[in-house]
Amino acid sequence: MSPKLKVIAWIFGIVAAYAASVGIGAYRIVSAEMFPLAKGGVADYLRATKSSDANKPLYFKWWSSWYFKNSSSDGMAQFLLCAPSAQCHTVVAYVSAGRWHINVNGHLINVDKWRVPAPPAG
Repeated sequence: MSPKLKVIAWIFGIVAAYAASVGIGAYRIVSAEMFPLAKGGVADYLRATKSSDANKPLYFKWWSSWYFKNSSSDGMAQFLLCAPSAQCHTVVAYVSAGRWHINVNGHLINVDKWRVPAPPAG
């Protein structure tokens, strides 16, 4: 293989590995327990602030900077949820005492109404 092809193959491999890691990370966030809580929290925040984006679909901005650690004792996530008008809202979610707490643009949001009750034991 020529040196030029080796360089191209290496660059392609690095880009593919990066894309795979971003894709896996984004999938882990949107499939986590806190993601629907965060979407509901942002939707409530938009309604409370009488935003023109209230009641419009929100999407996860996967190409932005984000952080995610899924754990029942010390989970943490930070990411952006954006409205169709391209206005994005910073979401910080964290676990305390076994439950997720959602912070949208610096405002703590009550997420109890979106929590799905656990099935009865047995």
